[in-house]
Amino acid sequence: MDSTGKILFLGEYKDFVTGGKDGMSWIQKDGKYGFMNNRGQIIVPAQYESVLGFSEGMAAVKVSEVWGYINALGKIVIPAQYKEAAMFEGGVARVVDTSGRAFYITPNGKEAQ
Repeated sequence: MDSTGKILFLGEYKDFVTGGKDGMSWIQKDGKYGFMNNRGQIIVPAQYESVLGFSEGMAAVKVSEVWGYINALGKIVIPAQYKEAAMFEGGVARVVDTSGRAFYITPNGKEAQ
């Protein structure tokens, strides 16, 4: 959207959110989610059941009912294995494993001490 409120980009996407953290915004197409950069270029195609916004260089993505994390290139850096996941803040993210145990992980996927 420009300064007058005119929509400049929507194209084939049902919905999108601009102004996301780390210069990335989510997009939705055919019930799946992905990400575009702040120039409207698709960086991660719409392929995930759900997504959380980028923070600290990573975004939580839902695949087959479990959450993992991708980097800004769309590469999975922490495999999908969590029942719940939150955005990274201060170098950690809160997750809940499939048994219901809540804990914090670091960007390398290790449990925070």
